[in-house]
Amino acid sequence: LAARGVTLHATTVPEPFGLVIAEGMACGRAVIASAAGGAAEIVDAEVDALTHAPGDADALAAGIERLVVDEGLRSRLGAVGRRSAELRFNRDRLGAAMVPIYRTAVAIAGKERRPA
Repeated sequence: LAARGVTLHATTVPEPFGLVIAEGMACGRAVIASAAGGAAEIVDAEVDALTHAPGDADALAAGIERLVVDEGLRSRLGAVGRRSAELRFNRDRLGAAMVPIYRTAVAIAGKERRPA
């Protein structure tokens, strides 16, 4: 799979965020991801990655086979996945989105510390 430019995420236990998936997408690799937990929120099935239900070995094998034999699908998923990663995980965008969250957290923490 590595030689074909494929990143495989086959966990059976949902994770809060699939870093391997984001890294694979950012590198322009076709991704096959377990559709559970944070992974299901990171990818758009059949658009920027292939997905399978956790523990469904038959679906996972079918996805692997599709990517091994279909170079066009591999290339398309890799290219679309890279664009998705650039949009979703861009540090400037994420940093700007985090500023109001931190400001709110600091304001709340400041109010909680003040004596009544």
